[in-house]
Amino acid sequence: MFYRRASLLLLLLSGAAAPAVADVIHLKSGDKPLEGILEDAGDVYLVHFRNGSRYVSMRDVAKVEKSDAPWVVYDSRAAGARASNSAADHWALADWCLQHDLREERLAECYAVLAIDPDHEPARTALGYVRVEGGWVPGGREPSWRRSAAARAWLADPKNEALRASLAEAIRAALAEPEAGARTARCRKIRELGQVPFGVYETLVRESPTGSASEADVGDLTLDLTLPAGRARLQYHLRVPASYDPSRRWPLLVQMHGTGMDARFERDRFARAAGEEGFFLAAPQASSKNWDKGWGSTGEERTAALLTIDDVVRRYNVDPDRVFLGGLSMGANGTWEIGSLYPDRFAGLIPEIGAPRLVNFGSLGNLRPVPMYCIVGAKDQEQMVWNNREAERFLREAGADITYNEYAQYGHQPMPGETARACVWAARRRRDPYPPAVELALTHLEHGRAWWIRVDRFTKPVWDPYTDRSVPVEKGAGKEDTLRAYIAKCRKQIAHIRAIVASPTRIDITCDQIAEITVFVSDELVDLDQPVEIWTNGKRAFTGRVERDLDRMISHAVESNDRGRVFSNWVGVKVR
Repeated sequence: MFYRRASLLLLLLSGAAAPAVADVIHLKSGDKPLEGILEDAGDVYLVHFRNGSRYVSMRDVAKVEKSDAPWVVYDSRAAGARASNSAADHWALADWCLQHDLREERLAECYAVLAIDPDHEPARTALGYVRVEGGWVPGGREPSWRRSAAARAWLADPKNEALRASLAEAIRAALAEPEAGARTARCRKIRELGQVPFGVYETLVRESPTGSASEADVGDLTLDLTLPAGRARLQYHLRVPASYDPSRRWPLLVQMHGTGMDARFERDRFARAAGEEGFFLAAPQASSKNWDKGWGSTGEERTAALLTIDDVVRRYNVDPDRVFLGGLSMGANGTWEIGSLYPDRFAGLIPEIGAPRLVNFGSLGNLRPVPMYCIVGAKDQEQMVWNNREAERFLREAGADITYNEYAQYGHQPMPGETARACVWAARRRRDPYPPAVELALTHLEHGRAWWIRVDRFTKPVWDPYTDRSVPVEKGAGKEDTLRAYIAKCRKQIAHIRAIVASPTRIDITCDQIAEITVFVSDELVDLDQPVEIWTNGKRAFTGRVERDLDRMISHAVESNDRGRVFSNWVGVKVR
């Protein structure tokens, strides 16, 4: 028999026979009331939202009221809008969604309006667009749009066809050159081919395919990995889509296995669902000596997972903005940890019946921009369930894109149907390579790079929760306060940095325990035709022009193995 909670969630998602009334839960803290379908789960309430759910202690609830369930009303109104196929009806529904805090549904309705009327000004404005030269451009990106438009126009001009082909070939050769001096020489020859807008170089780097495999290199493969300094040789199992075409980019899902398991189990478990969505599927095999420690709990395991990604990219044309990391049990523990330490590597995370360790909570805020699809069994180990609920509550309150499915009647076992649902979820998401706001909490410099910020030096040795011996390891009656106090300690005592693109010519940075940083810049972030200011902790740390540099741009693409994020230059900054 299918469990109660999953069936309720499916009803909510489909709208079929779903309750027409929702519960409004008013909290004693005075925080914004929660609106969902309430389920009594003993000494806690289980609140089901349209996407996921969350537990709320009864002692934290002031009162519960009944109200029309907004997503059920939305389903009915959306059916009417689709039937009328009227931009006015979709826009009216978008306005209704705004009033009822249905953010994703409002976006969907705005895009439905634009599908009918691309020049609908209120919908464009609601989505953050502004008018530029008679067209619509995402707000704040006007200078970047103009340069991109100039580059696209140059590339599309038939008279530039021969030079375009020569530039593309020369840039591919430079990206394949491992030696820095030889790359510099190749960049000099690229410039000598002819004068072009710098955006042309950026576009050709970004669109240059990775990998050398052909259409024949498909099916199930077992490949070797050598960790740095020859410490160990590991294997990973790869399934390549039968329809692989090296002329276009493909999404990648890396699945990490559970304790003592064969990685091929994870490959085979996800094979059908991943194949239906067109994913490459890679499953690295942990070395036996680390099986009981959990993926990510050692540097070797973290390196093995990341090198798996790098190796697939080296062999095949993988889309760097559609790389996902998931895992089962021990692999899910590692998904939380690796994801929080290297958040900019992933378009999303899929942890299944695992949890973040308490020491991971200090860096959990790093996951705000990373979509999460969490699968939990309520009858699993008590500490694991508690950690998941705390992490879900923190990320949801932080505004993260998190889908949290906790199965009331299941424990530590894979959940039926979740591989297909997880892959459908992943297929709808992409990484934003240039987010305007970046936040990073860290204890080691090796984890100091996120998107366009890199931490280069601390002001002093940073407290390390991974070696701390005061970690509370068991949860029992009355232990929640002790656990939350430790989590608060983690968040407070490790180093932090937050960087925001405040305007097209200014970046504001606040940080703690950090002495030196590097800021990577691109026309996607700031206007490099103008002097740029970088402020740290309220003081101006840099001002001046940052020149676009072909050599640096290509070197960064090579060293990062990531052509989804192209940076024209970078600036070293001492924190003031």
